[in-house]
Amino acid sequence: MVALGAGLSLAPGAGRDEVGRAIGSVLEDPAYRVNARSLAGQIEALGRGEGLVDALEALVSSGGLRTVRPQRADKDRATGPAAPQHPHSEATDKR
Repeated sequence: MVALGAGLSLAPGAGRDEVGRAIGSVLEDPAYRVNARSLAGQIEALGRGEGLVDALEALVSSGGLRTVRPQRADKDRATGPAAPQHPHSEATDKR
């Protein structure tokens, strides 16, 4: 959600004030809503995940995909195609 500009990430154990500020930021900034709606549209266009489990199980059992333990994403490492940037993100292009 964070990489897609549709949400924020908080540290485990974030306090009430920090959570409140994050919620306020997401609700007040229309960019989050726009990005969340875009993501919802993409999910809808992909069939909302119907059949996804069957497809993944078939892929794993065919040897086309190996199972691995999830790794924590490195904030500074590129992780695929460019995602929509939130206007207040540090990663926003400041040309």
